[in-house]
Amino acid sequence: MRIHALLLALALPVLPGCVLDFDFDEWDTAGSGESLVVDDAYVEGDLGDVQGVSSEARVASAHESYGYVNIELRAEGRNWAVMHMLDLETDELQVGDRYDSQDPSTPYVGLLGCSGPEDNQWEFDRSADRVVVEIEEGSTPDKLRVQYRAEYSTYDGETQYASGSLEIERF
Repeated sequence: MRIHALLLALALPVLPGCVLDFDFDEWDTAGSGESLVVDDAYVEGDLGDVQGVSSEARVASAHESYGYVNIELRAEGRNWAVMHMLDLETDELQVGDRYDSQDPSTPYVGLLGCSGPEDNQWEFDRSADRVVVEIEEGSTPDKLRVQYRAEYSTYDGETQYASGSLEIERF
């Protein structure tokens, strides 16, 4: 149902994203989306009290629906966990594409960052103040490398930086 996707897209910016934590695979989009093949994911940087992350990440979900790509990465260590949820307005990624949330001439891009002592116990839950995404050639001809970096304001008003990368099969 197209109206459900539209309502979700409108509601996400005003709701704390990490607390939603729902499974897109179980959400009925009436056949509107497709799962994406993502691998070789990596996250690093600082989010709230979780600092100095440099870790491989698991792909929790990756979908394309109604011209939007949503990829959720999670990483965990001893007494810490982080989640990055990347959203791009596009129906096709191409080498050389660059998205910048502060450039009004580029399509929508957003990154939700969450961190806490363990997965699903988020103490930091923020959308990035700025996100830059760049698309490059992947490790094989059927893949693209997605690199992103983000700036976050902490609850104390300081700036933190987080980044990540992944490979995605062309779609």
